[in-house]
Amino acid sequence: MQKYRHLINLRWSAYRAKNFLLYNHFKTKVKLEIQKSKIIWAQKNHKNAKQIWNSVNQILGKSSANCLTRLINDYPCATSAANAINSQLAKVFGSASSYDCNIIDDNWCPTTTAYDIWHMLKSTPVRKAYGSDQVATALYKHAAPFIAAPLAHLINLSLQQRTVPASWKLAHVVAVPKCTMPSISDLRPISLIPLPAKLLEKVVYSSLKRQLIDNFGSNQFGFRPGSSTTAALVSVHDTITRLLDLPDVNGVQLTSYDYSKAFDTLNHDIIINRVIDDNFPSGFVLWLLNYLRNRVQQVRIGDSLSHRLAITSGVPQGSIIGPALFNVVINDLTFESLPMSQSTLTKYADDTTSISPLFKNKNIVHILEEYKHITKWSEYNHI
Repeated sequence: MQKYRHLINLRWSAYRAKNFLLYNHFKTKVKLEIQKSKIIWAQKNHKNAKQIWNSVNQILGKSSANCLTRLINDYPCATSAANAINSQLAKVFGSASSYDCNIIDDNWCPTTTAYDIWHMLKSTPVRKAYGSDQVATALYKHAAPFIAAPLAHLINLSLQQRTVPASWKLAHVVAVPKCTMPSISDLRPISLIPLPAKLLEKVVYSSLKRQLIDNFGSNQFGFRPGSSTTAALVSVHDTITRLLDLPDVNGVQLTSYDYSKAFDTLNHDIIINRVIDDNFPSGFVLWLLNYLRNRVQQVRIGDSLSHRLAITSGVPQGSIIGPALFNVVINDLTFESLPMSQSTLTKYADDTTSISPLFKNKNIVHILEEYKHITKWSEYNHI
């Protein structure tokens, strides 16, 4: 009996071992199939990471549309909500420009052609949201052969006369929630301007692209062609590791600054003074003065529009030239005037990171001086 029991135990052990191997094989195969399914899902109807995250947030009920709907439901109708949001967004605006326009005009006058406008219209993505003119992007694309020449004429006139058509200064603002349960103060405004206004800005940006980028500063990674958040993170990592390799450095202090409503509070007079100091063409300065003045906005929720409010400060976040102007202004934020400074600044638009070495047997006076310098600079520039 003992002999047979021993054989039974051996067979049972072999059976369990065989099942264990089969189980592991099956488990591995299921994991691989799940991974393949995820890849297929990610590649299907998703062109980039942003679209994937949008789908994930929709599945989880965290989409910006759902978050905004909860906020709108607190008001009697969508128009009331749009008016309340517009009034809240306008609270951050600073005083209107008082710049005395006594600039001598020069011969700056970039021009465009019907072919250039046709090419820009054809290359515009159809899914782009339409601007304040309520004309769909697809309609502009289909009508490109017929409207390219008139649009080129209007743009050239704008550049020659240093004026921007009033209808092109109206922005429809889409409020994007910053969190899943937003209050009315937790909304990020994205300005939707007419497509012809964007074409005008593209012509201006192209004519001054090299000079604009040169005035961004080498430590600015935002809104720079070919740059990204990855490049900024690599720069931060490289700076920290190089500092830690120094024999007299005991550690590194990293301080991050995030400016509140930076794009909306930027003073127009400061923008003009900065482009003048950076030797931009005076013709561009005159055009920019007109571009910044008398701008208005409305908040759009579905088909409902708020009343119009004047934009007295800031640059449109949905524009072409606005982010470039912001980069030119914030380029002035450096530690060059501080003789004791040992720190490095890394910027991604308004997100600024200060990396400071902590020396052995030395105080941190230089870090405190840098903090005071950034605070003073921010107050002076009204952000």
